[in-house]
Amino acid sequence: MPVDNKLYNILGVSPNANEKQIIKAYRKLAMKWHPDKNNTKEAEQKFKEISEAYSILSNKEKRENYDNFGMEGMKQGMNMPNPNDIFSMFFNQSRNQRREKEVPQQIKKIDFTLKELYFGCIKEFEINIKKKCVHCNGQGSNFIITCNECNGKGIKVSIRRMGPMIQQIQQPCYACNGQGKYADKSKLCKTCSGDGLISNMKKFKININPGLKDQHYEVLKHMGSETKEGVKSHLIIVVNELKDNDFIRDNNNLIYKKEILLGNSLIGAEWELDFISGEKLHIKETDVIKDGDKKVVLDYGMPIKSTEKKGILIIQYSIKYPDNILDKNNIQLEMKNFNKSKESISVTTYDYSIYEEKSYNNYKREHEREEGVQCAQQ
Repeated sequence: MPVDNKLYNILGVSPNANEKQIIKAYRKLAMKWHPDKNNTKEAEQKFKEISEAYSILSNKEKRENYDNFGMEGMKQGMNMPNPNDIFSMFFNQSRNQRREKEVPQQIKKIDFTLKELYFGCIKEFEINIKKKCVHCNGQGSNFIITCNECNGKGIKVSIRRMGPMIQQIQQPCYACNGQGKYADKSKLCKTCSGDGLISNMKKFKININPGLKDQHYEVLKHMGSETKEGVKSHLIIVVNELKDNDFIRDNNNLIYKKEILLGNSLIGAEWELDFISGEKLHIKETDVIKDGDKKVVLDYGMPIKSTEKKGILIIQYSIKYPDNILDKNNIQLEMKNFNKSKESISVTTYDYSIYEEKSYNNYKREHEREEGVQCAQQ
């Protein structure tokens, strides 16, 4: 066992990890903590630690020395590679290739009813868009102080000696957050109250196509708030589907729960459904309905994006049983009379268990052929 497990712990691997496991761990952590992708204060230091651990554990000779003697077993005066060099080599990037700084994102969730997502709609909304204060140039004050802790460099250098090895460590200055300067808080900008940004409510309009799903998002590039450096963020509009009172959405399908009386379940249920499209669907069951039975109505689900198809409507039946035992003479009391309205559309229901076994197109074609044969025979 190694005398020191620190580098293994940094990468989150066991001391027995093989080369592939070390590479996989570094890849994951490097992408998470790279300063270009992570703007937190601790990212730069974390990235350095990860790179140092990988540079040693990925080298057979260095790893053997580390396992036997710890950090003291490393050669004196060993220079650690630049973390960005390791990252560039690992991800096959050129050192001279200019990396585009990641554009910040501003996320806005917009509520949509199920009906709006069924038909598609144009939605207007307001959002607070912040812009860099021009009076203080985003500094929060017109009086900028050079940091005394780092002498304006933004980094602090410390020397650490571990046995024969001398290590030079660079860290972002804690006093100025690595900026090398900071605003004089006693003389804040009156326009932005020291925030460096000015808020402004802005109206937007977005076109939503039929059938979009919950958590779908649209990206409005460089339309969001600015950073204090003047970089415009991408505005991410996220679809937040509201719960419907009548229908439950299951991907491209719709589920409707229907309770019927015991008598109707025995002689055939007949009823009308006010569908989300505004149509009235006339539904007539000719078989006995059991509690929990599911029936399918084709082409009455949600529109499927970028196609002319629709999902299915699933009707889940439940039986309302009488409170008292009924005899054969008064069971009709547990039946509900039905009068079909003129505007209703008669639809055919199919057994859900059969539908599950077949694809949508094959099932539909088969029933169309069966219905065609029956009509010809009549």
